[in-house]
Amino acid sequence: MGSLLIHVLEIALAGGFLYLAWLVMSLSRQEAGLETNATSPARSLKSHFSPHSATSVSASARHKTGEESAQFSRIDSISKAQIFAGLQLLELKRDGIDLSHTKSWLYKRSALYLLGATNAICEHFGCEASERADVVAFVLTRNMGMNKSDADALLFRARKNFTKEDAEAVAAGKKAAESWINLRFTPKSESLKEQILCWGLTL
Repeated sequence: MGSLLIHVLEIALAGGFLYLAWLVMSLSRQEAGLETNATSPARSLKSHFSPHSATSVSASARHKTGEESAQFSRIDSISKAQIFAGLQLLELKRDGIDLSHTKSWLYKRSALYLLGATNAICEHFGCEASERADVVAFVLTRNMGMNKSDADALLFRARKNFTKEDAEAVAAGKKAAESWINLRFTPKSESLKEQILCWGLTL
């Protein structure tokens, strides 16, 4: 009887050890699984906020900001150049000067004056050099009644076939626009009307 009891206790003890071993192994597997799951999001987060990822996001943001800045520079250049040209031409209109009915050389020289002014305004507002030609063409077609091909031809002439008079007209427009930006008005001596009078038109 005592021998039987000892055998039962040995079996129960062995079973207890086996159960304990199984429990330890199960807990170890669960812990390993938790570590894997915890590591995976951490790696994901680390990858998302890694320096390389941050650099890519930052570079993308800078690129977008640069594009927006260039767009606003172009818009500012067009609007301000339009205002400047409108003020100069309004003064001529008040005195009965219609550039479309003047001599062709005077018409072109007046256009070169506005070309110089528009370039100066574009430069002030940081408009990209590659876009300045489009801004100038826009101002000339809207204010001087030129078509696009004539405006492009005038730009080509200003770049390639400068005469002394052409250079003076462009410089006069540039100076007038710079004064207008800095002083909020154009000195009378620098206005398009005064330049036209200097060029030989009598009222």
